[in-house]
Amino acid sequence: MKPTMSTTPAPQRRIGLTVEAVTLAAALAVAAVMWLAIVGKFTKPDPAIWAWKPGRVDFTERGLLMDHAIAMSEVFILTAFLLGWRLRVAWLCVAVMFGGLTGVVAHSLTLGRECGCFGGLVKIPPQASIAMDVGFALLALLVAWLRGTPRAALIAALALGVAGGFGGWQFSKWKNPPSVSQVETVYAGKKAIDRLLETPLMEEVRLSAVIGPSYFVFVYDEHCPICQQRLPIVENARTALESAHDGTLRVKIVSKQRAEAELGIEAYAWTNSPMVFLVHAGKLIKEWGGAGSPLPDDVQMQLMTEQIKVPRS
Repeated sequence: MKPTMSTTPAPQRRIGLTVEAVTLAAALAVAAVMWLAIVGKFTKPDPAIWAWKPGRVDFTERGLLMDHAIAMSEVFILTAFLLGWRLRVAWLCVAVMFGGLTGVVAHSLTLGRECGCFGGLVKIPPQASIAMDVGFALLALLVAWLRGTPRAALIAALALGVAGGFGGWQFSKWKNPPSVSQVETVYAGKKAIDRLLETPLMEEVRLSAVIGPSYFVFVYDEHCPICQQRLPIVENARTALESAHDGTLRVKIVSKQRAEAELGIEAYAWTNSPMVFLVHAGKLIKEWGGAGSPLPDDVQMQLMTEQIKVPRS
């Protein structure tokens, strides 16, 4: 008689009660931290950093704070995790996520700032936050291993976590740009307008004669509602002054985005939006910023009545 081949499937690895208990405890810890982060970002967001600013009619007039955008994504992630907390892939994703968060916090540490992971609700030193993120990443890999995840998948998750750390570092650089004073320190104390005046784009302004017209330099943000309201007025004034060959004032318009893309002057190097500068014979005479900035007609009148005095010889 020929031996018959067994059709009984190979026994699968069973998850014991101890592993289930460890998994549940770890899941509750992850969920608690994520929930605290969500509540903190929704209730006490950073009001200075926007995902997109108010007035962006391509999405919403109200704008969306960066912390609110991140919190909404965290709600989705937490929901998915709670639905699949017993799945090995869920723990691999948690490890990668905390790897990325480690990069965010590490960059914040270089700036001497808190990471803002919990909004303004809870203040945690960056060193403690890094330890927490690394600890959760390792805990997630441990749980995945206890639940029978293949070694190749664990190594892949570890590699993705490291890559996520670099990505988190870059995201933090974008979210937390250096302060204006830090930027000026890098450029030996030069303000953004000083750097702009040195560029070929401003050669006409820089080399203007003492007896020639002054220049009204309008620097605006393409996503700033006030800037967009004033831009057509400034453009009309530029055309009118050039057509009239006015000897008092000329207008130069530059967007922050163009200055950054073409001239390397960072958008965060400017102190306000819009910025208005009065330049005469290549020298900065006066500057204004924000909603109170004057329009070209206002400055022209002040020049003509000598409320603003410029050297003419």
